[in-house]
Amino acid sequence: MNKQKKEFYEYDWIDHLSFCHAIFGKTTEPKRHLSNANADSYLFEIPENLGDGTIEFLTFGENITVIVLNGTWHKDLTYKVSAGDRIRMNFSLEYGATVDMGLGEYIDTTIPNWRIFNPANKSSLETIFAETQTVWVTLAFNKNYLQDLTKSKKTIDNSTVKKLLIRSKHEPFITELPLDHRMNLITGQLISMNMDDALRLPYAEAKINELSCVAIDCLLHQRSAKSLPIKLKDTDKVAIKQVKEIIISRLSDLPSVKEICSMIGVNRNKLHYGFKHIFNMSISQFINEERLALAYTLLTETDNYIIDIALEVGFRHQSSFSTCFRKKYGFPPTQLRSNEKV
Repeated sequence: MNKQKKEFYEYDWIDHLSFCHAIFGKTTEPKRHLSNANADSYLFEIPENLGDGTIEFLTFGENITVIVLNGTWHKDLTYKVSAGDRIRMNFSLEYGATVDMGLGEYIDTTIPNWRIFNPANKSSLETIFAETQTVWVTLAFNKNYLQDLTKSKKTIDNSTVKKLLIRSKHEPFITELPLDHRMNLITGQLISMNMDDALRLPYAEAKINELSCVAIDCLLHQRSAKSLPIKLKDTDKVAIKQVKEIIISRLSDLPSVKEICSMIGVNRNKLHYGFKHIFNMSISQFINEERLALAYTLLTETDNYIIDIALEVGFRHQSSFSTCFRKKYGFPPTQLRSNEKV
């Protein structure tokens, strides 16, 4: 029996339009385009059939290309990325994806972290899962840029930097490290930047340069292991524990992270860190678990249509609901219904 090939999109990292046209459709136009002598920014809205949120592409000359993504996806999205010899650094506050760079294993990226992707002129196959939230900033920069930032070091004995600078033409690899507290702060500022158009590009460029320098500093001096956790006060812990009840009571009409932060009086970074610290799972993982558990109950205890149950627990599309349900329980919701009727 021939195994059906999984459909995926292909795009070149350097060409943001190829990404949007491949995934969103060839007629997709940016919601906003900003440009100055040093930079360009294209902001796209994620189409309703795929998810909710925005994706912004920024370019700063030939050195750095940036993606700022803040969205939720309604179905699995698999794409093949070509980044040439550019080195990618991903700083994620929430990220439901796997990455396969031909290294014989998948990298799970469902927890806040930062990662270095060295493609060595090879493509990587990546999947974002349905009903997960992606909140991250990814930098792709020319290797010469990294060399310029580290040229003051006469001898580089750090193995990670050696791989980036010396062996990157031949050996693809991924390095995964805990977020430094400075990276966490800057990433959050880039995700939520709300600036006038005239100020947005200078502000973004300053923050991206700051994030790049912090990352290189951590690599050169092995500071990632010493990253400082966000401090949680007792009042913060009490507030964050309320989030579970908020989510459970509003599964079909979830408030945004920004709204939850306003409701409990805690900022975004502290909310994500605190929830993971207290409950040992991300917010998106908890939401998915609760939705599927409620759906299982409704499938066995009611005669409601499957599409109605999917909508009631917060899924936008029956296809994404069925995909998530099968991943969780090992069989589709239709099979559970059939078994119940026997």
